Amino acid sequence: MATFISKDAVITTDLTPVEEQANLSYIDTPTQSVLTNAGTASSLTGEVTGFLGLSGGVFTKSDFTFASVSGRPTLQAVGATVEKTSITGGDANEIFRIGGPEVEFSDPKLPSGTARLDSKLGEGNDSLRFLNKTSEKSSTFDMGKGADTVTFGKKANLSGTTIKLGADSDADKITFQSGVTTEGVKITQFGRDDELSVGGKTYTYQDIKKAGGVVDGITVRLD
Repeated sequence: MATFISKDAVITTDLTPVEEQANLSYIDTPTQSVLTNAGTASSLTGEVTGFLGLSGGVFTKSDFTFASVSGRPTLQAVGATVEKTSITGGDANEIFRIGGPEVEFSDPKLPSGTARLDSKLGEGNDSLRFLNKTSEKSSTFDMGKGADTVTFGKKANLSGTTIKLGADSDADKITFQSGVTTEGVKITQFGRDDELSVGGKTYTYQDIKKAGGVVDGITVRLD
């Protein structure tokens, strides 16, 4: 059993098989902490209060919780597969990203990743961002209350994914860049001030209502 502790997170491996624990190492820098994985790591439990990076390998059947009540706690996976994993937020302005740093999302040199996630980010102005060509098939993203932003990069695969924007009056923005696979995608709790962008075209509440709740193959349930 190992516990990795830094200013950014506490990661425990109580239920992680011993042979998988050997794949993990933890690096703490002044700007962030990084959990590197040389193979597969399952059944991790993490509390994120700062900036935690997941790098390499496959992270599966794990639970990560944003434990901070303020600031912009961030969980970011680069060159890693994150699957069958739960992401739970609180009342801070949380960020979860698959891919590179926010300013480098269009960089084709950055590795893509795959995900099958269940996330519930709670209150706060949360951000959910995915790099180009990532896969988030059959995932559920519950953004909770707050003015949230959701962005999926070019050619991402979202088949069967559900995105809940939260029962509130805050202005949420969800963006699907060009070439995103949206078969079976559902967006719920879409409010009057929310905005949907698909392949560069923007749709308002009234636009979606006129279209009968279906836009570019995406089913949108209006609040």
